[in-house]
Amino acid sequence: MTILLENRPEQGLQVDVHQEDTSKTASVTMDRHYEFMRMPFGMLTSGPTVTLAEKDAGERDGLHGGLCDNHVRTLRDLFRRLQQVNFTVRTTKCVVE
Repeated sequence: MTILLENRPEQGLQVDVHQEDTSKTASVTMDRHYEFMRMPFGMLTSGPTVTLAEKDAGERDGLHGGLCDNHVRTLRDLFRRLQQVNFTVRTTKCVVE
């Protein structure tokens, strides 16, 4: 039996797993086989993964192509969604480049 775990935004940041890669996330117990549709990450331990996900999303949405207004709207939407799931930021851990 394979169980695909659902997205639960209240559990923090989650990164989509491509459908063809779900088998690579497998975890087996005595009675079940689990595969993740989204990988949960704690922000303190997810730096490289988050950076790559943001870069991929930015390139996909054309954020680096001089579309400043679109970029600002996208950031506002991102911050609004993070606020809705009670996301907090440790400013001592932030770097703006």
